[in-house]
Amino acid sequence: MNVIKDFNNDLLKRREIEISFISDTNPGFEKFEKEIPEKFKVDGDCVVIQNVKSGFGRNEFIVKVLIYSDPQMKNLFEPKKKEKKAGVAK
Repeated sequence: MNVIKDFNNDLLKRREIEISFISDTNPGFEKFEKEIPEKFKVDGDCVVIQNVKSGFGRNEFIVKVLIYSDPQMKNLFEPKKKEKKAGVAK
C-alpha cells in the first residue's frame, strides 16, 4: 500500500487520501474498511471509502479514502442511505 496523495482539508475537517494497491484480484471495499483504520490509527467510524478503481487488465488499484476528524463531521457531510418504504412489494 503506497500513499499517492495525502491532503488535509481543514474546511471540512478531513484527510483526503489516495492509495495505490497491487493485487491479482479485486480487493473490494471490505478489505480496505479493515486495513485503513489500522494503517492510519483512526476510528473505523470516521473512515469513508469513496471508490476502488483499476484499469482493464491491470493489477494496480487506486483507492480514494476520506478520514474525518470525528463521526459527527462524517454524518454532517456524507450523504445518508435511503431507507426502503414499508409495504412496497416487487
